[in-house]
Amino acid sequence: MTPPYVHLKYNFWADLANIATDIKRPWMLIGDFNEICSSNNKRGVKPFVSSSRPYLDDFMSFSGCIDLGFSGNPFTWRNKRSGLAHIKQRLDRAIANDEWHLLFPKAGVLHLPSIKSDHNPILAKLWMDSTKRPKPFRFEEAWTRDPSSNEDLFTSTSPTFPEDLEGLVEPIITNEENILLTSIPSREEITHALNSIPNLKAPGPDDIPSLVYKHYGNIIKPLLTSAVQSFFISGKILKEWSNTFITLVPKSKKASTFKDFRPISLCNVCYKVISKVIAGRLKPLLYKLISPNQIAFIEGRWINENGLLAQEIIHTMKTSRARKGWVTMKIDLMKAFDKLEWSFIITVLRQFGFHEKFIAWIHQCISTSAMSILINGSPHGYFSPKRGLRQGDPISPYLFVISMEILSRLMYRAEEQGAIRGIQICRGAPKISHLMFADDLLILARATTTDSNNVKNILDKFCSWSGQEKYASGKYVFLHWEWQFHLRMARPLDPRTHCRPIRMPSQHQARFHKIQHLSVSTASF
Repeated sequence: MTPPYVHLKYNFWADLANIATDIKRPWMLIGDFNEICSSNNKRGVKPFVSSSRPYLDDFMSFSGCIDLGFSGNPFTWRNKRSGLAHIKQRLDRAIANDEWHLLFPKAGVLHLPSIKSDHNPILAKLWMDSTKRPKPFRFEEAWTRDPSSNEDLFTSTSPTFPEDLEGLVEPIITNEENILLTSIPSREEITHALNSIPNLKAPGPDDIPSLVYKHYGNIIKPLLTSAVQSFFISGKILKEWSNTFITLVPKSKKASTFKDFRPISLCNVCYKVISKVIAGRLKPLLYKLISPNQIAFIEGRWINENGLLAQEIIHTMKTSRARKGWVTMKIDLMKAFDKLEWSFIITVLRQFGFHEKFIAWIHQCISTSAMSILINGSPHGYFSPKRGLRQGDPISPYLFVISMEILSRLMYRAEEQGAIRGIQICRGAPKISHLMFADDLLILARATTTDSNNVKNILDKFCSWSGQEKYASGKYVFLHWEWQFHLRMARPLDPRTHCRPIRMPSQHQARFHKIQHLSVSTASF
């Protein structure tokens, strides 16, 4: 039970958040939280008023956990008074992290009848056929009634691009590295790949977690080793191994449409071992393939580097006395992993100099999967996607950043040709035109219509090659002397752009009448 007193709550929730983030395994928390999240959790003469600190909401957002919902009476506590003084609330609940929810997708909570206590007892069950769960956390069956509404997510757009990618990439992988990449994995390498899979990670369609393979290693490991090695010899993967369940994890608490969810693939352990072996060989080579502007998934690069660098750049823009302004554009790619074209990935790998055998292994892994979406906890049929990378597949992050490197190369070439110009923080510092963290992109350029048009052309070219869709939920923040200019400059990026001036805190109070900080947004798709 959480403390009912306000002065004790902060320390309690802070300690609980630290404990939750330290736990790297599936976990569930159940009991009396002494907190309600919305007006639906309370009935009585006193209306629901949001507390000054929504501790439970903050904790769930910080720790990435979700409410498991309930079945039965919607309230778990009553003050046992009558008339207008009667109050009832939902104070008791069960929450769990994503790993636990994926491990027990049919789990639910029952609100049992109260006998003597003012609280209803609650019971968590690992398997429930019908549980009242919050809608956002599973795929809604109604979304499938219009077959055309989401079909573009898994259907190829038949992209067109030059085989040489306009000379943006030159072979980097050496013959010695290709020999290591294409060698048959040893028993030790396969065992290492198996051991790197968490014991109770949500299993795939075969419903067998990696713990089984490890616990019965004397019996299963020789068979697993032989089966995995047979893939690397024949280059063909068994259909049963590549079958995948898709579960949808919400990106926010207010997720309501398909684009608000992240599709996570639950792959079989045998496939994961193969993918882990390939990923383990690919990972050490990324540092020589990927430009320093991209810091996601690259060994040896600090995950917070680009965030700190972006803050320094914004500070430079705010304090600059230059007559010509600069612009920052934050661009989110819609369903970036799911829309990436396989033909584009293969072409990029080929241009970097990867051996054809290694490329063929990767092509088998990404193109032979059959997927089944979990609809309200149950799989319904299988379909074969025509593009995209599975989130949950060990090789997907590395293939994604390799493909995104082409966008970096396009930006660099535009800089060299003078089509765009990056910002320079100080004398002697390199010019920076873009920063990337996986599919999050921050573009920096001069606040001119020429640069704006050139940036648009670069993004259009990359999207037409790769299958990506820009401006999915894009927000652009511009800094310049004259705010009216931004609307004219932003329109080439999206004709539906609108903007408004925003005053932001600054130590240079005397310059408020000169500098306008603007929030410029485009329509969401």
